[in-house]
Amino acid sequence: MKKYGLGLILLVFAAVSLGSAEAWKIQLEEAKVHLDQKELDQADAILTDLAKAHSDQWEVDYYLGLTKLAKGDNEAAEKALGQAAELAPTDLSIRVDHAFALLNLNRPEEARKELDLVLSKDQKNARAYYLRGISFILKNDCKSAEPDLDKAKQLDKNYTGMAEYYLGQCALNEGKGVEARKHFDQAIETSPGTVWANKATEASARIPKRGAFFAGGDFFYQYDTNIVPVSSEDALPAEVSHEEDSRGVVWVQAGYRPLIRDAGELGLEYHFYNSWHFEESELNLQLHQAAVNGYYNLDLLGKPARIWGQYMYQYAGLGDSYEYYSTTHRITPVFFVAETDKLFTEIDYQYEIENFDEPGAGDLDRDNQSHQIMAGQHFYLLAGKVDLSVFARYRAVIAEGKDYDQNRYGGRVMGQLLGWNKVSGFVYFDFDYRDYYRSAFDRLDRVYAAGTEVQYQLINHLALFGGVSYSTYESNLDNFDYDRWIYSAGVRATY
Repeated sequence: MKKYGLGLILLVFAAVSLGSAEAWKIQLEEAKVHLDQKELDQADAILTDLAKAHSDQWEVDYYLGLTKLAKGDNEAAEKALGQAAELAPTDLSIRVDHAFALLNLNRPEEARKELDLVLSKDQKNARAYYLRGISFILKNDCKSAEPDLDKAKQLDKNYTGMAEYYLGQCALNEGKGVEARKHFDQAIETSPGTVWANKATEASARIPKRGAFFAGGDFFYQYDTNIVPVSSEDALPAEVSHEEDSRGVVWVQAGYRPLIRDAGELGLEYHFYNSWHFEESELNLQLHQAAVNGYYNLDLLGKPARIWGQYMYQYAGLGDSYEYYSTTHRITPVFFVAETDKLFTEIDYQYEIENFDEPGAGDLDRDNQSHQIMAGQHFYLLAGKVDLSVFARYRAVIAEGKDYDQNRYGGRVMGQLLGWNKVSGFVYFDFDYRDYYRSAFDRLDRVYAAGTEVQYQLINHLALFGGVSYSTYESNLDNFDYDRWIYSAGVRATY
């Protein structure tokens, strides 16, 4: 009785007040009661019959449209609400609901025409501004959507959470993660406990965090079958007695991003590498690297593109006390363009200067500079979880001594699993043809290499990884004809 008490009262009131009015009006009031009480099937049945018998009554079409909207039948809702709008062209509420049905059918241009008409007559209609903003978002036009959604928030604070959520989604679709996070944070702050705050929380959690400070490190063990590397133990240098050796390795990175924007970023980084050989401490290596890097996003003939660049300085120390071994300066600009969301082109250029403490004399002077250009295609498969890439490259090495001058031609095929059930990793195959074109021995090398690494995420910021690589050098000089295996396993931390 409680469930139907209000309905009975309304029907009695309607019957008394209408008196001799047509019976269809009483049926309409009954349908409204069912609609208010979420009894959609009952309301639908009554209104469908009324629409057939009274096709000239806008109220019947209007409430039928609202009922169809509530049931999720957007096609039928749009048809009924469109008919109601034709019968009652001055009723702005009908046009707003009709626009809502059109948006549900992903017909934003038609919806916008209705909303433009409403707002030309009622400039304080918050819902119309909100829905017009959504019509722009459906076209990924955040710039046009923002003024309308801001106006809706000003007129009615109840639209704040949903407006900020959709602005965040729009920014995310445009690749603007920083801006999207700001909108999601606003939705959470201004509409706590609502469905929009919950949606914003979930969406924000999926955006990779780009904090100003970052750090990471790999701590691992390596076993190397050819540490120098040479063709056999007979070819080892005098100070080295083991061809095979194990080492412990630390590889640490830390940095600060003074500028983080959706359009670009600037970073300052420091890298530290240290290896400790278990047998041949003379081959212990320590690297200190300082780098400045950044990127800028741009539009190239309607396609998203990015320019990334880095300058790096490296100091290397070798042996028990890590005495000075070499210094390196490296400049690397990289260009990316996305033909589609699954196809990216990458073009790299690298210029490097390397100077050694003991470069050798005459033809054996290794101090050099090099130029490298590389071009490749990335194919993103399985909803972006796999990156299959193919690269070709050329490198010219110009040394002080002619025995180190090289022309190098190569290529690489690589597959990366970017993340699946906490597992990520890569596999690659690489080829390099090296022509020492001014060598006293007319040296030619062909280098084939392959490797793989798998990482498993234990908890946030901590993962285990292991990998193996193999390379074989085919040279016309016996001492440089060799194979090499390297096995690695360790822990990776990131923050």
